[in-house]
Amino acid sequence: MNGIFLILIVSCSLINQSILGEELNGFNSYSKLLEFVRTDIIDKALLALPKRAQSDILKMSIEMNKVKETYLLNDAESAFLVYKWITKNIIYDCNGDEKSEYAANVFNTGMGISSGIADLFKTMANLLHIEANSVNGIVKYQINDINNLIQEIDYVWNYIIINGTYYLIDVSMGSGACNRNIFQKTFSDFYFGTNPEFFIYSHFPEDNKWQLLSTIIEYNQFSSMASLIDSFFKYGFITINPNTNTIIGDARVYLGLTFDESLNPPNIRVGGITIDGNMKILDLLSYTKSKGKIEISFLMNKQKMRYLIVSVEKSPNNFIGIALYKVNNSVSKNNLRKESKNKV
Repeated sequence: MNGIFLILIVSCSLINQSILGEELNGFNSYSKLLEFVRTDIIDKALLALPKRAQSDILKMSIEMNKVKETYLLNDAESAFLVYKWITKNIIYDCNGDEKSEYAANVFNTGMGISSGIADLFKTMANLLHIEANSVNGIVKYQINDINNLIQEIDYVWNYIIINGTYYLIDVSMGSGACNRNIFQKTFSDFYFGTNPEFFIYSHFPEDNKWQLLSTIIEYNQFSSMASLIDSFFKYGFITINPNTNTIIGDARVYLGLTFDESLNPPNIRVGGITIDGNMKILDLLSYTKSKGKIEISFLMNKQKMRYLIVSVEKSPNNFIGIALYKVNNSVSKNNLRKESKNKV
């Protein structure tokens, strides 16, 4: 478990800040659980808890139960209290020390890998009388390695049961990300009770029942799906077409995105990462938006592009990535050979 995870932090001008932790005018379609949480009350409850170094798991659970009674927290709020406390007090161990696999060590050292952080969440939630457990599987993650931005690693997250309903939790990703083996703490509520239809784009459990989907996704389908970043869903986008991790096509490429019709989404921009690692913003040939759908087309020099990054434009020269595609150059080279042969 020495792998690192990074939610598309690319050192370039195209994507120059992260959406993690940013609230979008109160909009939330990505969590099935946050609607039951008074986030302002949780912030007050956190301030009433002792510092981690002055306590242990059992003592902290006692204090959390007192806070739960004082602020009349429901089970969803109690679970979010644990979630947010861990994101504030525990650092993901980017170097993967085996000692950071267990809840007690994670609590005492303030550092853990995904299995240890998941174990800590389970332990603390159980002590608050919330049924929780760990889920083993793999996740997709992006790193700032130009040769392979998208990788899959073994990983552990959680589920909880509240009022008979199952919810998915990933405290590690909700805490931040590793960048060159250095943890960058950035809070996100996206991974608290995430909509399973969104969660499956990045998390694949060993046991298919923990997909919590009516139609099971097989591993090959999961592995080939488009690489969507949490910001995709936090901006209200629902689907993207093509829903594959690789773009193959002619010089003119078409993309289609659907979004929540109650929102007016920001403008879409597309950039390319060239084979030598440079960034290039591509000019759009067409851009239409109507009835919850955006359709765009652009030209791509396939021989020089390695990745495509779909972004939203927050302001001029300020873009946030929402999707990442590999570019298959072999097809374009074959097409060029055919074209050249036909001309002769």
